[in-house]
Amino acid sequence: MVKIEMQADKATVWIYAYVGDCDFNGPAFQLLIDDLVQRGASEALIKFHCYGGVVFDGNMIANTIENSPFPIDILIVGVCASMAAILMLKARKISIVSNGFVMIHTPSGFCDGNAEAHLSTAKLLQSMQGQFAIDLGTRTRKDATYTAKWLDGQDHWIDAGECLAEGLVDEIVPVATDAPEPLTVEAVATLGAKAVFNRFKASLEAPKPNNKKTMDKQRTIDKYNLTGVTADSTDEQVEAALEAHVKSITDSATKTADEVIDAMVEALGPDVTPTAKASYKAVGKSLGVATLKSIIGEHKPYAAITDVLKSFQAQPKDDTGTAGWDWDKYQKENPKALVALEKTDPATFKKLYTAKYGKTPGAEK
Repeated sequence: MVKIEMQADKATVWIYAYVGDCDFNGPAFQLLIDDLVQRGASEALIKFHCYGGVVFDGNMIANTIENSPFPIDILIVGVCASMAAILMLKARKISIVSNGFVMIHTPSGFCDGNAEAHLSTAKLLQSMQGQFAIDLGTRTRKDATYTAKWLDGQDHWIDAGECLAEGLVDEIVPVATDAPEPLTVEAVATLGAKAVFNRFKASLEAPKPNNKKTMDKQRTIDKYNLTGVTADSTDEQVEAALEAHVKSITDSATKTADEVIDAMVEALGPDVTPTAKASYKAVGKSLGVATLKSIIGEHKPYAAITDVLKSFQAQPKDDTGTAGWDWDKYQKENPKALVALEKTDPATFKKLYTAKYGKTPGAEK
């Protein structure tokens, strides 16, 4: 895990990893430093928990720390073992938690090939071991003969107190988290680097960065025309005023929409039952005015049955098939119907008579 948090121009970097991981190798660490430069970092604190890893990546990381454009401090929050114990030596200041450990041993590597290849690998490892002794001596202000005791082929576990006494660290700091039960040097030597790393890692957690932006209170107040708050109000007070403002707009829009829906449904008239109207209103309030309009847009009120009967009775009957006949047609085809028409439909009889004779029935010449 690699995480970064910035406080102004001070960077804190959590590195709980293996040297050579995808996010903690030579090139990746150089990119991390470049990123901190872009963020304007003037110094960095690495909270470090690592059980070692690839020697070549470790060398590149050590060189990057040594040549960083800003000073880098390291706080060992758990374990700093193997290659991690070498690269830490390049930091400006090294601190360790009171229950932390450092483990130093000779470099090791793997070779697949003939005798020449193995000899070449051995020569390289010897060269690295010599450089490790020099780096340890520079940090502890002791000569390479003294520091060679840590490079004898064995794993040397060193607790916080001994690290301070030997000059490997500059200070011991209190444990900041709920750490596991303290271990002895003998216990960690039995467990091994990775097991001790995992034991610490379970209790370590980098805090989540606070990415909340500072509120421009005056701009918010002016933009939304908020009342009851000023630029001196707290963020919470301005947020509450903004929420109340949004709620008032929402409530007003809802009220207006409800009024439109009620008017649309009531316009359907008394032929729609109260139950049906309630259903229409529920649809409108759930799906919106436009949807309700599309549902009831083609609705045509049903006429009352009494109105239908009255309309039917008022229409003249035509059981004889004489619609459109004139006086002469009646005389020729059905004179009896013409005689009956005077009683059953006086208005039509009068109209035909007048058209034929130029006067109303019974009028004098």
